[in-house]
Amino acid sequence: MAKVNLGMFHYHFKTKDAFKRRVLQEIYEDFFANFTLESAQGDNSRERLRSALIVFGKFSRDYRKFFVFLLRDLMSQEKEALRFVKRNFKRHSTILLRLVLECQIAGQIVNAPPSQVIGFIMSGIQMPNIIAGQLSSIRKFPKEVQKFQQLVLSDEAIVQRVEFALKGVAN
Repeated sequence: MAKVNLGMFHYHFKTKDAFKRRVLQEIYEDFFANFTLESAQGDNSRERLRSALIVFGKFSRDYRKFFVFLLRDLMSQEKEALRFVKRNFKRHSTILLRLVLECQIAGQIVNAPPSQVIGFIMSGIQMPNIIAGQLSSIRKFPKEVQKFQQLVLSDEAIVQRVEFALKGVAN
């Protein structure tokens, strides 16, 4: 437990919601800065999409508990989570949408509804991270869970899933 003077906490944040909003936003801003930078790297649209997806995969791995809590709060219609998504989701999804459309125009990926393409790609990259994170609560097979997590959560595994996903939508 953090030994924080409650008076100072209240002075800086006023409410628990304000604190939650600040933490969520700071995590997102770090991600978005890196995501924006990496999504501009590469000689063509497929390489830029690949770079963006790798950043997203590593972020969803590093913050897999954050994703689970955010999803839980969204499903419960928690107001701060809803505000957070409303304020931020469009920022990175606009970049992903632009990259998918550029890839489609260049003939690098299938000409399907971009929302379908993004949903397919993101589920293949992000879900193993979330599942591996949730498995940590299993106490019966700790060695097997740890081995699975090492295999699924490595940088190499994320890059491989990005490649699988891009091949899955290749034209």
